[in-house]
Amino acid sequence: SFLSTKIGDRVKIDNLVHIGHNVQVGEDTRIAASSCIGGSCKIGKRVWIGIGCTIRDHVAIGDDCEVLINSVLVSSIQDGTRVAGYYAVPNSSWLAFMKDIHKKYILRS
Repeated sequence: SFLSTKIGDRVKIDNLVHIGHNVQVGEDTRIAASSCIGGSCKIGKRVWIGIGCTIRDHVAIGDDCEVLINSVLVSSIQDGTRVAGYYAVPNSSWLAFMKDIHKKYILRS
């Protein structure tokens, strides 16, 4: 069954955002343009969802999290986590991976 979608106080939702059924969005959260949030997601308070993010259905996002631009989030994340990439991983892991790629391939040219 489809339950109510609940949007908390002071939530900012940009244009072209899709929010599925039964989603709960905590207060003071910001969702940037062209993001897609699957059904039954639970988004905490003070969350930032960047431009063009895709969040799989039934994913929980803790309070004070950041999902950076164009990330694809397929699993739940804990409070205060910052994720990036396709598929989204902690931002520090993504940066380390990109630095490694840069060293291996870009600096060889």
